[in-house]
Amino acid sequence: MEFEGASQYRGPMVYELAGRSFYLVMDDGGEGLLSFVTGESLIWSPIEGPQTCQRCDCLKADEDTYLVNLEVTGAEPRTGVTLVLDCEQSLVTAVIARQGTNRRYPEMVTNEIIFGAIKNSGTALPKKRHGFTGDLTGLRITWRYSPEVGMTHVYYCPHYIRAAFPGQNTIVSDPAGGHPYDENCAYVKIKEHIYLVSFLENNMTIQGGIGNNMLILMNTARLHDVGRSFGLHRDRTPENYMFSAIGAWAESDGGIEAAPSKYRV
Repeated sequence: MEFEGASQYRGPMVYELAGRSFYLVMDDGGEGLLSFVTGESLIWSPIEGPQTCQRCDCLKADEDTYLVNLEVTGAEPRTGVTLVLDCEQSLVTAVIARQGTNRRYPEMVTNEIIFGAIKNSGTALPKKRHGFTGDLTGLRITWRYSPEVGMTHVYYCPHYIRAAFPGQNTIVSDPAGGHPYDENCAYVKIKEHIYLVSFLENNMTIQGGIGNNMLILMNTARLHDVGRSFGLHRDRTPENYMFSAIGAWAESDGGIEAAPSKYRV
């Protein structure tokens, strides 16, 4: 088997959604039936529009919270769809990632976060939604992706993330040549202890490196995460794969937080 990126030590894929269906009502007006044919394929049947079948992958953050990932076959621009299916609260969050929408930086990835709910027969549609949060601001977790690779994520402020290798108090430099890992980020609270972190490596792209949309669905009680990388592989071929990691809370002496950014005033 050939592994992608940080996926070599990923936990096993989850196939338990096979045979299940979810009626999704999204806040942007999208609505339809999501049906898992097998553990690796699903059918989306929108209220308006053609039915489509897609290959998918699935991991989970806890017993009732799933991260489902797919790429829309033949879409222009290239489009990835990742869903957080929260079966406990009957809620859903969709992340739509696109590559090829920026004329100046065609490799840059953008994303859109859409909230919604799962409609169950005989019950009213939930009024609550997953939502943006500042809960993680100022916290640090060191995520271990393999025996050799670990990285400390600093949830620097509500719209940015910084990163460093364990034991370092300097911002991680990217392969393009010394630019700090300081990127735009969105934090979404799914429920207690479960958060979705979505960051766009746009600064890396602008500097000539490879910048992807990274999604992390983390469980801060169990210090475990599952995630997805959408963009380009190091050889600049398309990349869209899932990974997982175990974490540990990391102490701070303020070094990373105090470092100036080259990208923001």
